[in-house]
This record gives sequence, C-alpha cells and structure tokens, in this order.
Amino acid sequence: MRGRRLAQPSWLVIPLLMALLASGCGTLRGEVSDGWQLPDDGPSPTVSRDAALSLLRKGLTAGQQATNTQILSLTVTDAEITSFLNIRREFTQELEGIDLDQLTQIEGLEGLEGLAVDTLDIEAARRLLGPQGDANGLRLPGLRAGIREPAVYFRADGQVISRGEIGLLRWSLPVRVAFAPAAVDGRLALNFVEGQIGHVVMPAFVFNLLDRGLGDVLLVGQQHAQITEVSVTQGNLTIRGRYRMN
Repeated sequence: MRGRRLAQPSWLVIPLLMALLASGCGTLRGEVSDGWQLPDDGPSPTVSRDAALSLLRKGLTAGQQATNTQILSLTVTDAEITSFLNIRREFTQELEGIDLDQLTQIEGLEGLEGLAVDTLDIEAARRLLGPQGDANGLRLPGLRAGIREPAVYFRADGQVISRGEIGLLRWSLPVRVAFAPAAVDGRLALNFVEGQIGHVVMPAFVFNLLDRGLGDVLLVGQQHAQITEVSVTQGNLTIRGRYRMN
C-alpha cells in the first residue's frame, strides 16, 4: 500500500534485486530454468497510439468538468494504461524543443486546440510524461532498472494485474504482480496481493518500489485530488474524488 513503504536505500536494494535475479535465473547470465511459468492472464491489451493519446487527453481535461463542482470522476481502460506505458517515450521525443503547453503539436491532440490553455491541466501531463527522454515502461525510482514492455489488466474481481520484464543492468526476468487499488485517507492506495519474479515469489519491497510509478499513471496525473472511491471492473478503472481547494 502506498504510504507504507519499507525504507530501503538504493545501495541496499540493488544487491537484493541482483540476488533475486540470480535465484530466478539459475545463473547471473540469465539462463532461465525449465518447468515454471507465470500464470496465464490471457491476451495482453492491444497497444495503440490512439489509446495512449486518449489517456493523455483525459489527463489534460480531467479538471474541466470540475471547474464548478470540484468533483473528480475519471475512468480509464487497461488498453489506455498499457499503451501509454509502452509508447510514452514517443511523446517526450515529439515534445523535445517545445514547451509542454504546446501539447496540441502532438499528432492526435489537435482537437484540444479549441480549448483555452488555462483549462488544460498541463501539470498532469508533466507528471504523466516524466522527464524529457524518459524511457518506456515503469522505472524503479533511484535505480537503473525498470519493467519493460508492461501489460496492465483490470479484472472483474477488483484486482489489477501488471506484468512485463524486469531488468537490472544486463539481466532480466519475467515479472507479474497483482494488487487491489483502494481509496485510503484521501489517497490512492495499492494493496499488494501477490507477485512473482521468474519462479521466485516477489518480496514486498520490490512492489514498494513500483507502486509510486503505477499509482501516478493510474491517477492520470491527478495526484492533487482527494480520492474518495476506487472501483475496478473488467477492463476499466474508475476513480472518484474531490479537488483540494488551495
């Protein structure tokens, strides 16, 4: 759950991750043992530029309807989240050399040109896109590691599944994590259910490194909102809340 992370410094986490990769691979050369596989979650959500643009558009316009009501109501699909994580770097490269408030120069966002700049949540886009040139996938804060080619599934049982390849230095292994998002004390909490790195059970500290990046994307940049309700249905995540008054 967010807000209850174990306080491992980066210099300590690196050897722990390396030990996991070694035990999961059999050797540090990345030779994966036979006889195991991750659970089958079905086909990955289709990755498309249109779906990624849809998520970015939602981040930019989420606050428009709340101008008078101060209410946040946001629904995203697993295809939008998966697509955005996989091609986010394309957007940051397209923005190179221009200001972020010129987002309508990105092909596919031209429809926002008719909106006043002050109605667009530019800071939400900044939080979503990350630094210029930020890599695709999910990064582990403070480490030269991350989840490559991530796929995110929203399930009817209220859980979210995230899977991909975790890489550290020159080693990589398939990874899968299940968690249940909820509203706790006005924040989005990601409650760890289970995880697996290769054939090794994922310890909580690895998920604690991932949850901030996952949570920021699931919120579509709306971290300043007070979250009151989170619901997960097949293929969809809905977040409701209130915007904090300054």
